[in-house]
Amino acid sequence: MVLAIISGSMAAGEIAAGLVSSERQGRSRIYRLERKRLDLVSEWLAHFSRRPDHQEGN
Repeated sequence: MVLAIISGSMAAGEIAAGLVSSERQGRSRIYRLERKRLDLVSEWLAHFSRRPDHQEGN
């Protein structure tokens, strides 16, 4: 995933993989958001909002 963040491109399945977990409870399926993975996606999205001339620490 690190390489994909650097390149700025990922397939939709790569982005969604691991963001949600599910478990079966009787006839229902319970879904949970995986917060750590969401943080990773947030960092990846921030990559696109940075200006090209912006450098950390300047």
